[in-house]
Amino acid sequence: FVHRGLGAVAGAFGAMALLLWTRPGGWAVMDWAVTARMEAGMSLALEAARITLGPEAVSQAFEARILEAMALQGFLFPALLGLASLSGLGLAWWLHQRLVRAGGESIGPLREFRFNDQLVWVLIVGIMVLLGWSGLPGRLGSNTVVFLGALYALRGVAVVVFVSGGVSFLGGLLFLVGFVFVAPLIMAAAFIIGLGDTWLDLRARRKEATPS
Repeated sequence: FVHRGLGAVAGAFGAMALLLWTRPGGWAVMDWAVTARMEAGMSLALEAARITLGPEAVSQAFEARILEAMALQGFLFPALLGLASLSGLGLAWWLHQRLVRAGGESIGPLREFRFNDQLVWVLIVGIMVLLGWSGLPGRLGSNTVVFLGALYALRGVAVVVFVSGGVSFLGGLLFLVGFVFVAPLIMAAAFIIGLGDTWLDLRARRKEATPS
């Protein structure tokens, strides 16, 4: 599924880019519409919090952080849209296999998650563009890094699950608690493991080292 899903997302973004290229100003209008929708939703949420919890519950510092997070989401909405689309396609594929094909080959377990190793070069190009350019190219590089970074982090989690032999209920609970408090550290570690798996293929090495 991963290869087909990534191909579908890339094709959709390519078609949208071609459409916007033929319509000057189309990207600016769409970007403004997305940002305006986020601002409207966030304003409603903050107003509801003030009414429910009281005006003192929503401080100016808290509101400033929320607005900063909203601005970051607006900046990265192409990458977030791509990840959400890939997740939706995965759910649709799983339902199709389960309901239409009556339990045919479905999405494999998390421990087997991987994708084409050549995508690492797309990540490298995205990092180079992010560091070397600003404006629209820099935004394109940022969204590329976020999209592929999330996939590599998920690949790192898959490697950890494979090597550890699975995650117990207690282990999963501890992971969730740790993710709440040190999410950036966990994401960075998972990303490094997933990226390293591109060259080291840790799961294949584990299989070779495990007696039959």
